[in-house]
Amino acid sequence: MSRVPELTGLGKHDIIQAKVAAINRLCQGAFSPMNLAGQRIGSCPAKMQRPYTSEREVTPTEIKLNWYPAPTASRDQRITEYEVQWQSCETTTWMRENTAKTSSLYYNHAVRNGDCLRYIVRAYNKYCSGDWSDFVEITSGSVPPSMLPPVVEIVPTQFPANGEPTDEVRISWAAADNVVAYGIYFGTSSGEYLEDKSHCDGQSQAVIQSRECRVPMSAFWSGPFRKDQGTTISVKVRAINTKGPGELSPWNSEGATIEKVPFAMNKPDGHRQAEKNAIELSWDEMRYPLDGGSPITTYNLQFKLQEDQEWMNVVGLTSTYLDT
Repeated sequence: MSRVPELTGLGKHDIIQAKVAAINRLCQGAFSPMNLAGQRIGSCPAKMQRPYTSEREVTPTEIKLNWYPAPTASRDQRITEYEVQWQSCETTTWMRENTAKTSSLYYNHAVRNGDCLRYIVRAYNKYCSGDWSDFVEITSGSVPPSMLPPVVEIVPTQFPANGEPTDEVRISWAAADNVVAYGIYFGTSSGEYLEDKSHCDGQSQAVIQSRECRVPMSAFWSGPFRKDQGTTISVKVRAINTKGPGELSPWNSEGATIEKVPFAMNKPDGHRQAEKNAIELSWDEMRYPLDGGSPITTYNLQFKLQEDQEWMNVVGLTSTYLDT
């Protein structure tokens, strides 16, 4: 039937007419009249829509493929079966699914987690097959589950000679399976969570391997975070695989809090001790919250003579005055 239009030039719904003559060993008899009724030219199914699936129908070991039934123009042209072919995204060879499908559903069980596959489908009726659909590309697996809250802690450092604070906040988290990246989101004073790749880039291979970031404490004082002294440094993380990002983890309900530099101190009190030929100095103890949220570890006392231009360290840092 599929070659009749090609051989006869007949169009859709034209009657297929024929005549017949008998032949013996002497000669051929006259042709019969042509039939005025009977089988008409049928048409092949139309090109189908692209097949589809949904996230819940794709697992690490199975892909459930769906498609919309091919339309039929008449009862005589009803669909008899569907054919599915698939290929790896890394090849150009299409593989035929040998089982004829009479429903608009196909399960591919021969997949592994993370496989990228393309699928096409076409319909058959009793006359011929339709054109292949456009392909759909599907990656097996599912997005990662929500992770546990990260661990957020302070990494103390020594007070440097230049007076700049260097304490860091270390954020670490448990490993997730089959990830291509992590997302690290920091809490702001407004309650939002923002990703800041300049401080912690979860797409960096170093971060993916170590599952750790170190962020200067001072980064949380201003910019988009603007965290107040004493508030918890809240962080959420999520894993990302080839299917996409998972849900954000809960934020860490405990851990490091915001510490800032101490407030400016009041001027010290001093008086001269003549019998010792010395000057005795004293100052107020810096307690919370004046200590910036971090206990005072030392004080830095400097002095200079009136005619001097430079202040010299006496207490707290390496002395620049030899007669202390």
